[in-house]
Amino acid sequence: MKSKAPLTLMEQIIMLLVFALSAAICLQVFAHAGEISDEIEKRGNAVTAVQNIAESLKINGGDLEKHAAFYGGTCEEDSWKMFFDSEWKPCEEENSEYYVEILKTENENPLLGTAEISARSNDGEVVFTLNTAWQEVEE
Repeated sequence: MKSKAPLTLMEQIIMLLVFALSAAICLQVFAHAGEISDEIEKRGNAVTAVQNIAESLKINGGDLEKHAAFYGGTCEEDSWKMFFDSEWKPCEEENSEYYVEILKTENENPLLGTAEISARSNDGEVVFTLNTAWQEVEE
């Protein structure tokens, strides 16, 4: 039986390079997975915030003033805005990372009110948008 000769220096260097390359690829995969997880968490929090705001808007019959009194935030003519921190908790504008905005939209049915609710990062990137509608009450 012939015994194997010990690995040469060149073979050891090649094996070490293959190992280093494999380790680098694994680290990149884990880093990318972390970024994807953060993005999914951000989007999930935005969806929850926008859905809650849409329900509040419907409860208040599309009246942005009542909605602001009920939910918070600031109201102007046909828009409403509220600011959130990195954990999607309400905060002041100067401490915010995100905001949610309601913009009333026009439609052809006078008995149906509509609005677009958008969650955005402070740099303007849209995180999530929802179009919602409610029944208008005739007075």
